[in-house]
Amino acid sequence: MTGPPLLSFIIQAFSVTPFLIREKRFQKNEEKRLVFFAIICILEKVKLNMKFTYSKLFYLKLCQSKGE
Repeated sequence: MTGPPLLSFIIQAFSVTPFLIREKRFQKNEEKRLVFFAIICILEKVKLNMKFTYSKLFYLKLCQSKGE
């Protein structure tokens, strides 16, 4: 009597395991994409801040050279 339920449990375990492994792999790839996207966004923001700072400094120097 213990044979068939145990056998069905083993079959079910082996059929679920590849799905879980695939799901975990997909989740890791998704996390890597999110981290990469966050880093890109931070770098873009830093680049924009640097451009703004340099343009502001250029404008201030221009105003100072004109005597304003």
